[in-house]
Amino acid sequence: MFPDTRKARKSGVIEELEEILAKIPGLGRRSARRAVYFLLQNKEEALRPLLRRLGDAAERARACAECATLAFAEYCEICTDPLRDKSFICVTEKAQDVTAFERAGFFRGVYHVLGGSLNAFDDVFPENLTLELLKQRLASGAVKEVMLALPSTREGRVTGFYLNDLIREAAPHCTVTTPACGLPLGGDFEFIDNGTLAASFADRKSVNSSE
Repeated sequence: MFPDTRKARKSGVIEELEEILAKIPGLGRRSARRAVYFLLQNKEEALRPLLRRLGDAAERARACAECATLAFAEYCEICTDPLRDKSFICVTEKAQDVTAFERAGFFRGVYHVLGGSLNAFDDVFPENLTLELLKQRLASGAVKEVMLALPSTREGRVTGFYLNDLIREAAPHCTVTTPACGLPLGGDFEFIDNGTLAASFADRKSVNSSE
């Protein structure tokens, strides 16, 4: 009988690289395999520049000290931009949402990234989010409006209710709003088109804690 080489093939370099790349959200095993072959066959033009940039990013990547979005210095470029309106904070679940809003190009305030949504089943509690940092920003008294741009999921709604109470207690002078029309139930801001995002922000509505 011929020896079974299947186990040996599974532990090969290409297979190991496939497994790593396939862990990236949205990149399945087949796409990961194509990416591996492309990179290995284009080492000078693609692989080596990618490795250099990834190495640099791995060393510098951190959470912004003010808004907690992904940054490559102590403070992100948005928080250090003197033209941004720091009286208007848009609260998001994750850093990818900030990228989506910036790509649309209509929002000139600043952001606050929670790092997730409250979910007791996944052990995500208030202390696991960047709520203390948000309260510090509200304590300055300079914030006039906080918009809760959270996913229209059960976890997003629970988080929104919790934040509404937190903000009203920490900064009673603040207006708390939420995006309005055009956002699909369960939709992710990361994948919503620019026009829909702009319309939802323009038609945002006030959040009433009694509702």
